[in-house]
Amino acid sequence: MILACQRGKLSSVLTAFATFGLVSSSCSFSASAPIMNPEYPGTAFKRLEIVHDRIRQLEREDLDGDWEHVRKRLLWAGGLRHLPNATPGQGYTGHSFNDFNHCDLTTMLGQVTDSKHEGGISGIAMGNHLGDGIKIASIPFGETGSGSWSTCIVGRD
Repeated sequence: MILACQRGKLSSVLTAFATFGLVSSSCSFSASAPIMNPEYPGTAFKRLEIVHDRIRQLEREDLDGDWEHVRKRLLWAGGLRHLPNATPGQGYTGHSFNDFNHCDLTTMLGQVTDSKHEGGISGIAMGNHLGDGIKIASIPFGETGSGSWSTCIVGRD
């Protein structure tokens, strides 16, 4: 997860990035199968590894200064396109790292991008159909069909 919603506050962004790079030792690796972790089913771990690499490529200038510039670099690092004028549900990323709630980022396998919220988390809209938007907004890399999405911190454990 990327926790970086502090507009223009480099220290918050860097502190969040310091938590990156750890994948649970309970992950199983196979040349023919995706990396799996029973604690985080549906996570695209190859994509996550590439996101970590992209974060390491960011320079201080990428994370300092004008918030919109910083936000675009965070989107790129997380594997998302900057689509502020797209329709919500059709790739819109104008909310990503830009409000109080959409401050995390997840990488997911293609078969779970069409999952929807069914009420398990209070305060989150029911039945958001985000699959098409995730596919449109995600820069293709990692597992075939995998994607990234900025997720809500409301209700996160």
